[in-house]
Amino acid sequence: MKRRLGEIAGVLILPLLVAACSSPSLQIAAGGRQCPPPAERALASNELLHYHTCLASLRPAELSAEYDGVQHELEKSGNASHRIRLALLLSWPDTAYRSIPTALDMLKGVPEDGVPGGLGDLAALLRESLIQQQLLDDKAQGLKKELAVERAHAGSLQDKIDSIKDLERNMTQSEMP
Repeated sequence: MKRRLGEIAGVLILPLLVAACSSPSLQIAAGGRQCPPPAERALASNELLHYHTCLASLRPAELSAEYDGVQHELEKSGNASHRIRLALLLSWPDTAYRSIPTALDMLKGVPEDGVPGGLGDLAALLRESLIQQQLLDDKAQGLKKELAVERAHAGSLQDKIDSIKDLERNMTQSEMP
């Protein structure tokens, strides 16, 4: 009987635990921090580093919701913390809103000096990283174009080789008695 009650309790509690863990507003990371923190809250540089780590744990729909929330808060406050948060989200890979140039524009609004909590230094570091990422992305795009041209050229050469083989085959067949 006790075992049966334990099974029933497990069946009832399990869905509650799953629902609590899957809700982005209830996720608590190591150190007791909410993951992600509320969009309206301005973050210090150490919290922004944790925020970046937190983003990796979010599913695509949660990332999109976070993006929308931070974008809305930036429109209201315009502070450096929200600019950096939005730049982090804009630089996140495999998202529909990914845009390194827009992320760089966001960071232009964060002065390197006079911003409390080391946000200016963090913005400068992120800006340099994104500039390098943009250069690498541009180089990769150029290489993709070159590869496409080379593949087309290889296909053209293969077609010529196949035509020569067909011509040789036809000539040997016509010479045979």
